[in-house]
Amino acid sequence: MQLYKNFWSKKTLDFLKQKTDDFFADKLPLHLQYVRWKKYLWYDSGPILIHVIDKDLEDIKKELNKLSDMSKVKEMGVYLYFWLPGSYITWHDDINAKFISTTYLNKEWNRNWGGALLHHDEIDKEKVHVDFPEYNKMIVNDSKKKTLHATTIVAHSAPPRITLQIFCN
Repeated sequence: MQLYKNFWSKKTLDFLKQKTDDFFADKLPLHLQYVRWKKYLWYDSGPILIHVIDKDLEDIKKELNKLSDMSKVKEMGVYLYFWLPGSYITWHDDINAKFISTTYLNKEWNRNWGGALLHHDEIDKEKVHVDFPEYNKMIVNDSKKKTLHATTIVAHSAPPRITLQIFCN
């Protein structure tokens, strides 16, 4: 896993902020993970609301070009996830995607709220690394290494944990 702090430009962050504002104003089309994901990924998780971003992706692609050649991408899924209290995702790898990233979009996050990303050490599989949400921090999962990862449960006192998820093939 590679970590990039302050990755996205102000323009892209403003675009994403407008989407999250639309979420809180109940103006964003959403799906539940229960419908879109295999059950082993969510087991007994609370709801994770998913918004598909399928328009205005040019800036996102341009910024991702800093890390990976987006001209070779055949499929790109870009999503906002709203992790509600009680939600989490079980241990898994993202073997079906060549480029995978998670960006945290909460401007404030208390570690006591959970929502941490857990991932196995690439050398010592018994070691687990923890990354807590931090605004505009992007974590890229190298799909060639098939790193197992999961999240901790979002506390009932927490606001929705908001992430930008990108999957490319």
